[in-house]
Amino acid sequence: MTDQSNQNHKRDRRIIPVISMMSRGRLCFLIVMLMASSAVASSSDTNDPLSVPSAPLDQRPSGSINFCAIGDWGGWEWFPYFTYAQHETAIGMGRVAETLNSQFVVALGDNFYHSGVDKGDSYRFKRTFEDVYSPASLTKIPWYVIGGNHDHYGNITAQIAYSQDNPDGRWVFPSLYHSHSFAAPDGSFTIDLILIDTVDLCGNNEIQDEHAEGYFDPLPLKEKSDAREQWKWIEDQMKASTADYLLVGGHFPVYSACSHGPTETLIRHLKPLLQQYNAHYLSGHDHCMMHYEEEDVHFVLSGMGDECCYEAPSREHHLALNPEPSALKWLISKENKDLYQAIGGFTSFQATSQEMKIQYHDHRGNVLFTADPVPPRMKSGDKGDTFDQARQQEPQEVLA
Repeated sequence: MTDQSNQNHKRDRRIIPVISMMSRGRLCFLIVMLMASSAVASSSDTNDPLSVPSAPLDQRPSGSINFCAIGDWGGWEWFPYFTYAQHETAIGMGRVAETLNSQFVVALGDNFYHSGVDKGDSYRFKRTFEDVYSPASLTKIPWYVIGGNHDHYGNITAQIAYSQDNPDGRWVFPSLYHSHSFAAPDGSFTIDLILIDTVDLCGNNEIQDEHAEGYFDPLPLKEKSDAREQWKWIEDQMKASTADYLLVGGHFPVYSACSHGPTETLIRHLKPLLQQYNAHYLSGHDHCMMHYEEEDVHFVLSGMGDECCYEAPSREHHLALNPEPSALKWLISKENKDLYQAIGGFTSFQATSQEMKIQYHDHRGNVLFTADPVPPRMKSGDKGDTFDQARQQEPQEVLA
């Protein structure tokens, strides 16, 4: 499966806040952010206390594919255009990416709060993305990007255009939905990554302020006919995949125990495809982290790139649409975040021909939870010569 595309910045400008016009709360926020900015080069959390043990990280063995995933990391629309939690989480992810020798990052949407970017907002790309995710382990590898609901409030095509304009070439967002294939350095296994636009599939909430009534209301069910072209593309991609691991990434979750909750459209239309093609799903949207496992499908929710955490309420649509409680293997939310002392987080993936390890990390890079190992979709020979020949014919990015 090859990279797919289906669709198709004033100069950098500095916004100088006028102190006399700022609210007291925003002024305090600015002071804290300036202090954080001055400490970027020397900050270190290696001695911070934890109330939970941190599992060790594995160095990347020969013949593996390792990567990180992060959602809801989009900073702040006011100077300095990032949050303290985002900045610290970027440092932690840089540590893990270096340790694992990660080959890429998956960015799961809500890349720029709170209203995306316009064509003239090139300063947001620099100050919310380039300057924050600056560890060498994160600047020298590609970032495969999709849009979230907040990105769609702005000009999403400006983010797509940045794929051509970004100075280090790491921002890979060729179209609203796109796919990528990876082969292990020794050729022992492959991964297919299908990135989808869930706003196109599910719609969007017109309320942008999370403090406003209705912000967390569930989106109504949409039929496949409402996004016929993308649904056909998704199924065609999944059907054609012969990879050992098939991953689908989108902004909205299938299941979620946090404030936004589950997404009925994805439960109705995407979950059956995940089950049919033995795929697993990565998402964000809710500012929590959690892991579901249902009928051998793993659902990874990683939405703490910018903050922790939303509440995990018991609302009607949560109870009606989420699976049995036993399917929820782990959760960090507002109710239990003090146990972990986490202000942000991300996930890492370590794949070999035998299994894929999924780990959830706090802003320091400490491991908070390790999911059950994910086996490959098929062992060598399960589909005989037909599968082996098809895999050999696929053009893939071979990772060093």
